Amino acid sequence: GGARAPSAARKADACLVPPQKDFTVREELQQQDVERWLGFITFLCEVFGAMRSSTGEPFRVLVCPIYTCLRELLQSQDVKEDAVLCCSMELQSTGRLLEEQLPEMMTELLASARDKMLCPSESMLTRSLLLEVIELHANSWNPLTPPITQYYNRTIQKLTA
Repeated sequence: GGARAPSAARKADACLVPPQKDFTVREELQQQDVERWLGFITFLCEVFGAMRSSTGEPFRVLVCPIYTCLRELLQSQDVKEDAVLCCSMELQSTGRLLEEQLPEMMTELLASARDKMLCPSESMLTRSLLLEVIELHANSWNPLTPPITQYYNRTIQKLTA
C-alpha cells in the first residue's frame, strides 16, 4: 500500500506550528511589528472560531493562548486603540465560544475591560469599543439591537473622523 494520509489532527498541528512560534515571540512582535502581532491574534481567533476536531469540538488548546493574547491587547501601552479595536472585534466573533470553554477566564478578561473603560486616561474611542463589548457580553453575546449598534457605529465614526 501507499503512504497513509496524515490524520486531521496532524494537519491541524502542522498548521499551528508557525503560530506557536509567533506565540512564543509575541512580546518581540508586539514591540517590533504591531501589524503582524495583531494579525497573529486575528488568525488565532479565526482558526478557533472556524475549525473543529473530528468530534466537532473547538480546539481547546487555543483557548488559553487566545485569552492571554486578548489580555495583552487590553494591557498594551503602545498601540492602545488598534489593540482595543482588535480585542473588541475578536470578542464579538469568538466571545461566546471562548466563554463556553473557560468562563472564569472571560470573567477576568471582562474585569480588565471594565477597569480600562473606567480609566479617565483612556481615549473616548477605547472606552466606547470596550463598552460595546461589555454590552454584548451582558446580552449573552447575541447581536445588539439595531438602535444600539447604530449608536456605537455613529459614536465610533465621530471619534475616528
